[in-house]
Parts: sequence; structure tokens; C-alpha cells
Amino acid sequence: LVDTSIKEPFVEAFKNKAESLHLGDLSDSKTAYGPLINKKGLDRVQKQIDTAITSGAQLITGGATLDHLRLKPTIILDPPLESDLWQEETFGPVAAVKDFKTTAEAIELANDNIYGLSSGIITNQINEGMNIAQKLKCGSVHLGTHSFQSDAMAPIGGYKMSGLGKSGGKYSTEAFTEQKWISMELTENPLPF
Repeated sequence: LVDTSIKEPFVEAFKNKAESLHLGDLSDSKTAYGPLINKKGLDRVQKQIDTAITSGAQLITGGATLDHLRLKPTIILDPPLESDLWQEETFGPVAAVKDFKTTAEAIELANDNIYGLSSGIITNQINEGMNIAQKLKCGSVHLGTHSFQSDAMAPIGGYKMSGLGKSGGKYSTEAFTEQKWISMELTENPLPF
């Protein structure tokens, strides 16, 4: 979601960045990302792209398979709100861009789906960012940076259909381990023989 007042320069800069990504051999540290997990995953993402475009969205860049399972970085402008590209989680190098005129509209658009894992708010107005963060229905909100952050001690998990419960920190300890109490009595001769 991008403010209408900066939509055109944002989309141009975003396009230039996407097209500058290095997509080479995975052993090359400059390579931005690898292939999708399998053909089924690639087909799913490609269908989301194609359906959005045939429904009126604009392809800004990408949208084609680079090689076997790698998709070019793809930017789609104004996908229909009912499209899978907007409503579903897209597990591929695809960004949907839609503009908003008011903060209330941005919040409504962000919350208008069944998922709510993570979000990022880029703003230089901290108070406004905090107000928006409190109204977003998602498991984590990152101010001043992108939506993917990781911290072993932070609770990771979403709202709505983006996960059940939390992992990370004490949440992982409680959910993914079996606790056991072991006691020991230390004496000089613990056994009677």
C-alpha cells in the first residue's frame, strides 16, 4: 500500500530495484533468491499473476519464469481486491501495489483479508505509525522497515488464518519441548552396598 501522493515515483523506484536484483547461481552470494519449492508452487503463483492481469491489474515488471522454477521479480499494480493475488498469501517474488488516499483507507485495505501474519509501515511520522500499528490485525508490525523480521525471542505468529498460536522465545519453549524435572541427592555413599 502506498500513499497516492508518492505512487508514481515509488512504483518507478520499486521497478528499478526489482530489475536490478542479481539472479544467478545460488552459490553466488550476490544472488537475491532461489527457485520456488516445486512446479506446483510456481504454477500457483503464476496463476495468481495471470488472473490479476486478466482482471485489470497492470504488470509493471517480471511475471515470467526465468528458468526451471525461478520467477522474475514481479510487481503488479492495482490487482482487484477480490483477486487471489490480493486475498491470498503469495509464496513467490511478487509484490502487489495499491494506493490509498487516507490512513483509514490504508488500514481498511490492509485488514481486508483472512490473513494477518506480519506488516511493515514506512513513515517518518512515528505517532501516526504507532496509531496505524495498533489498528492492523496482524501478529507483528514493524515500523520503519519491511514486514519480514526475525528475532528468536520475539513471538512469531499471525492473526486470523495466518497461524495458530505463537513460536519464538518462551512460546517455543512451552510449545515445542517436553519439560522434565530431574533431582539429585548427593551423599558420600548413596547406595547401600
